[in-house]
Amino acid sequence: MTTPSVNVGAPAPAGALVQIGAALRELVRMRELRILLLCNCVLGMGQSFVTPFLSLFGTQAVKLSLGMFGVFMTLNAVLSITLSTFLSHRSDTTYSRRSLLLVSSFAGALGYVGYAFVREPWLLFVLGGAILGVASLAFSQLFACARELVERSELPKREVPLYMNAFRMAFALSWTVGPAIAAFTLKALSFVGLFLGAASLYLALFFLIFFFVHDHAPVARSRVAGARLRDVLVRRDVLLWFVALTHRTGLCAPRARRSHAHGFRNGTAAIEPGVDLSSRLLSRRR
Repeated sequence: MTTPSVNVGAPAPAGALVQIGAALRELVRMRELRILLLCNCVLGMGQSFVTPFLSLFGTQAVKLSLGMFGVFMTLNAVLSITLSTFLSHRSDTTYSRRSLLLVSSFAGALGYVGYAFVREPWLLFVLGGAILGVASLAFSQLFACARELVERSELPKREVPLYMNAFRMAFALSWTVGPAIAAFTLKALSFVGLFLGAASLYLALFFLIFFFVHDHAPVARSRVAGARLRDVLVRRDVLLWFVALTHRTGLCAPRARRSHAHGFRNGTAAIEPGVDLSSRLLSRRR
C-alpha cells in the first residue's frame, strides 16, 4: 500500500495541506475508516447545531438571567466532565468502544429531543448534565476508535499523528457549515426545530455505528496510570490555558446574546473581550 510520507523539513503551509489531503485520501480508501470519517462529520454537525445558540436558548426561551445561565452551564459542565471521565476509564477495562458509542449517540438523540420541548431549568439540568453528559463521550470514543483502527492497519506507525490530524479536519469541516444551517433552521422552525435537527443527527450517528461499526479485539492499550485532572490543572501552563479559555467562553455569552437580539449584527465582536483577556493571561507565561 502506498502511503503519503511526512516531510518534516517542509514548513510551508501549502505542503502541510497537501500532506493532510493525501492522508484523507488514504483514509477514505479503507472502509472502516471511511465510515468513521462520516460518523465524525455527523457528530460535528450535531454539536455545531446546538452549541452556538445555547446562550440564546437559555436567556430567551428558558428565561434565565445571565448569572443563572452561567451557573446552569457550569453545573452542566462539571457533571458532564465527571460522567464522561468515569465512562472513558471503563472503555479501557470493561466496555467496548462500539458499545459506548452506541450509548452516547442514543443519549445525544434523547437529550436533544428533551431540549426541544422542556423549558423547566431543573429538568434541563438533568437532560444537559446527565444525559448529554453521557453523549459527550462520543467525541473521545470516536477518535480513540479511529486511532486504534489506524494503528491496526498497514499504515506506518510514525505517521499516525498525520492521519489523526486529517481525521480532526473532517470534524472541523462540519463546524464550518453546521452553524449556518442551524441558524436557518432556528429562524424557520424555532428552537424546537433546532434541537430536533440535532437529535436527528445523533440518531443518524447511532444507526451508522449500529450497522457499520464493528467490535474489535482491543489493541494493546497502555496500562500506565493516567494523570488525574487536579494534578494536570495545578501545572501553571495548563492552568493559564484553562483560565483563558474559560474567560473567553464566558465573556462570549452576554455579547452573543446582544448580537442575536439585534439580528446577528456585530457577531464577531462577541469574542473580542475574551480573546484580549486570553492573550494577556497567556502572555504572562512568556
